[in-house]
Amino acid sequence: MLVFTEIADWWEGKHAETHKILDQWVDESHYSQGVMIAAATTEAFMTIGAGLVDVLRLGDGARTGTLKGVGTDALRVVAVFPFGKAAQTIKSLRGLARAKIIVDTGGPNCFQ
Repeated sequence: MLVFTEIADWWEGKHAETHKILDQWVDESHYSQGVMIAAATTEAFMTIGAGLVDVLRLGDGARTGTLKGVGTDALRVVAVFPFGKAAQTIKSLRGLARAKIIVDTGGPNCFQ
């Protein structure tokens, strides 16, 4: 996991560097509305990217050997694996199986 941690560290460094550059750009433009919109949009995408890059740190928390570190890694797993989507899929499959049982009565039907 150390290689992925280095990638995440690199991203955080670039994010901080970009933040400083954007602040300077806005200051030098004398707070031009267009520049502020462009800077805010770029900052938003960088922040979203930082959340996705944090997944690369999976395993670093457990390596610390603390309960807090394990909890942090557990949250990273939740970010990677969409538990809600998996639960919804399982629920749908159960409903499909029940519907098949209801439809297949196994005998002559009065509605045919």
